[in-house]
Amino acid sequence: MKKVLLLIISLFIAQASFAYETVLIDFPVNQGWHSVYYGQQNNEAILQYVPVGETYQNWNRSVIFHSYKNDGNSNISAASFMNKTTRQMEAQNSSQPYKYLKYTDVDAIATRCVVKNAYMPTQCEIYRTSASYEGLISMHYIDKNVSDFKNTYSLWFQIIKDIRIYYSYYRTDRVLDKATSFEI
Repeated sequence: MKKVLLLIISLFIAQASFAYETVLIDFPVNQGWHSVYYGQQNNEAILQYVPVGETYQNWNRSVIFHSYKNDGNSNISAASFMNKTTRQMEAQNSSQPYKYLKYTDVDAIATRCVVKNAYMPTQCEIYRTSASYEGLISMHYIDKNVSDFKNTYSLWFQIIKDIRIYYSYYRTDRVLDKATSFEI
């Protein structure tokens, strides 16, 4: 597996200093993935990756990260956050509920496949939420080809399960590869 530094999350620690979190994912060696979307709004940052040849508007497989910085008023666990977000997604498409594979305050993983409806295409997903130093990070692997998802499920489950969140006070400790680093 090729190690790829995906995401650096700037998190405010004190008024004069910053902390940095990095999310690391090992994409399959034989597949090129590239960033197609980055956005930030309030306390949320989003980064999306798709295989080479696919775009933000036209993709079949995608890895999406959402970083949520605590606002100081809430301290929600990964399991509670997953409950909230899976309820919202099940409300959009109730063709299959999520199956929880791991469910703790610091890390939760769920999966499901849905059939197309007015809000969502047919797709399968591995969804993970993890507590980070100052918030939560959600990680989604989505595949719109159900048979491909089933054939590669073990591989992608391991990839999503093995995503690492690394924290450092110093920016220079965080940037392992500036070509694949994204500050949010």
